[in-house]
Amino acid sequence: MSEYRALDSEHAMDGVTMRVHRFVEKRMFTRALPTAPDKEPQYIAEGKDVYQLEIELAAAE
Repeated sequence: MSEYRALDSEHAMDGVTMRVHRFVEKRMFTRALPTAPDKEPQYIAEGKDVYQLEIELAAAE
């Protein structure tokens, strides 16, 4: 596993393994907030946790 993500949880059932990884460092996301029609939108940068879902399927026999 890479250093930039941490394993949060792992579940296995019927040949399917699901792992949820959380990135160790928060990522910055920018979103636009609507304002009055004659004004420019406001942009806000926020630190967010980012998750990655890994699904492993076992070969059928």
